[in-house]
Amino acid sequence: MQELRERLLRLRDEIEQSRSRRDQLRGELKALERRLKEEFGCESLEEAQALLERMRRDLDRKKEELERKIKELWERFPWIASR
Repeated sequence: MQELRERLLRLRDEIEQSRSRRDQLRGELKALERRLKEEFGCESLEEAQALLERMRRDLDRKKEELERKIKELWERFPWIASR
């Protein structure tokens, strides 16, 4: 009987710890959702993911453009590349 009581007490403690952790994680999630809204205007995770994809594509285009312009500079001013 004592073993059962101890086990139940341990389970109760584990449940309380789990609830506390859940509440902490919910608070962190709310803070992150608020930050997404304030900094990026995203109302949902789906909107944030779509924005991220657009930003990645834009970054890739800009990177390609920069690389192209650097290549043009090297071709136009070959003495720069030899330094």
